[in-house]
Amino acid sequence: MQVGLLMASVLGATAISGEVQRSGLYGWGLTLEAPIVGVITGIGTKSTIGWGYNLGMGVAWEVTPRLTLRAYGASGRTYGGQARVRYVDNVATGEHADPASVQDAEWLQLEAGAGAAWYFREMRRQWAPYVGGDLGISFSGFDFRFDDSLSFLEGGEAAKAGDCSEVGCESTHDGRSLGWLATIRAGMRFELSKWMSSQAEMALSYTRSWDQEISDTIPNRDVRTAREHVVLLRMTFTLRLGL
Repeated sequence: MQVGLLMASVLGATAISGEVQRSGLYGWGLTLEAPIVGVITGIGTKSTIGWGYNLGMGVAWEVTPRLTLRAYGASGRTYGGQARVRYVDNVATGEHADPASVQDAEWLQLEAGAGAAWYFREMRRQWAPYVGGDLGISFSGFDFRFDDSLSFLEGGEAAKAGDCSEVGCESTHDGRSLGWLATIRAGMRFELSKWMSSQAEMALSYTRSWDQEISDTIPNRDVRTAREHVVLLRMTFTLRLGL
């Protein structure tokens, strides 16, 4: 009987030790994700986003060894995009220009949110694929660079800059607004030590570009961005430092 109990206790201890445990130096599963660096691009229903950078950080907690919750913040900016500018073409009638003017633009985004991920971790391997999702708020939109065709819309600080019809003279106008952002993501996590890991990730985000007034323009022309759907693609690399 005593031999049987001893064998059962040994087998039970072996089973427990063989299970996947929370990561971190002390096994708490609390992790700092920093930095989150990578590239961002995307497409809108009425614009092109271009390519740029993404930079952020987050704090994560392993509810179980495979389920992780996190809160994060990030920013991104692209270059080489184009977006539509809507404005009143006839002040007397209030008619808008049709079609809207397409101008060079840079997508700028600040975001904060929270989400969860499921890691397919196994005891005998140092890597684990995962899938997850996030929901957050964003302050995003386009920074426009008007060309000569829209120089007559310059107002505010842009008008004080002088004659922007000259070669090399460009004024910027922002059309950003507060909104929400939904993200699905997948990637691979690599265990480097008990307290350090890294992960490579690809994420697809959906947001909206709202009908937003564009800064530093003539008020009676009602210069605005076009309302549209925007899908962003981000490819990032992250270091994870855990307790």
